Amino acid sequence: IHRAFIFGLYTGVRWCDTNQLTYRNVDYSTKTLRFQQQKTKDHSSRSWVIVPLNDTLIRLIGEPSDDNFDERVFKLPHYNICNLYLRKWVNEAGIKKKITWHCARHSFAVNVLTKGANIKTVSSLLGHTSIKMTERYLHVVDSLKQDAIDSLGEINYAPM
Repeated sequence: IHRAFIFGLYTGVRWCDTNQLTYRNVDYSTKTLRFQQQKTKDHSSRSWVIVPLNDTLIRLIGEPSDDNFDERVFKLPHYNICNLYLRKWVNEAGIKKKITWHCARHSFAVNVLTKGANIKTVSSLLGHTSIKMTERYLHVVDSLKQDAIDSLGEINYAPM
């Protein structure tokens, strides 16, 4: 469960999709993850998500046992059980905020936007069919604008 949640933090992949991932979805030669979203009703080419993987994510995914590429990457219990474990970890860390599995997806989007990724790229990584869905994450990035301006310090200017 822990490994799958970290995977969500670094890819933005939903729990329902993470739960269904098999090693067949991982192309180790091109370091990409390719899967069809569970949530999307439209199973056209738009519902496929392709996520580039780095070495850290490849290590997190691991290798199939006995070259069984139909084996699930993360052997997860029911969604509610996963959230119970997550709630336990959050409490042990002293975090008072309600954290759910979906928070990993939200954190991913906010973090990559904050680091400078453009909204179209983030929208594609999240598998959104339109940028409109991704725009809801921009309010966090907009709040950073004031911090950026404030970081410049005071101006010692006296009008003449």
